[in-house]
Amino acid sequence: MAYYFENFKQPFTGPSHGWEAGIGLPKVLGDVIESLAGAIYLDSKYDKEVVWKSMKQLLEPLATPETVERDPVKLLQEFCARRSYSSSYTKAHKDGVSSVVVEVQVEGTTYSATETGPDKIVAKKLAAKSLLNNLKAIVP
Repeated sequence: MAYYFENFKQPFTGPSHGWEAGIGLPKVLGDVIESLAGAIYLDSKYDKEVVWKSMKQLLEPLATPETVERDPVKLLQEFCARRSYSSSYTKAHKDGVSSVVVEVQVEGTTYSATETGPDKIVAKKLAAKSLLNNLKAIVP
């Protein structure tokens, strides 16, 4: 947890939400939100409407249809599957920084993107997004 708090102290000019912010949020955050929803559900005598109203107020500033993005790894996988392209990921970790290279084979040509992040999950998502954007620009 200390790692995440240190990263939040650093100045940041990129997106402020989601994986694209470059800071992978700890799983414990999801567990806390799930626990809150469960507690509200029990306290409200199993009333889903009360849970929804309570959680909506909590989550609305964080997650809206405008701020929630689909997982770029899944989007790249779907893009490749529709066109019968193959993809592969190579991961490396050095000095506290993870690096991921994603490659896609398109009719004998290899396209790739390399990105870094605080962990391999964030780096993989950033690499997939980068390559997907590049492929969409050159592949019909």
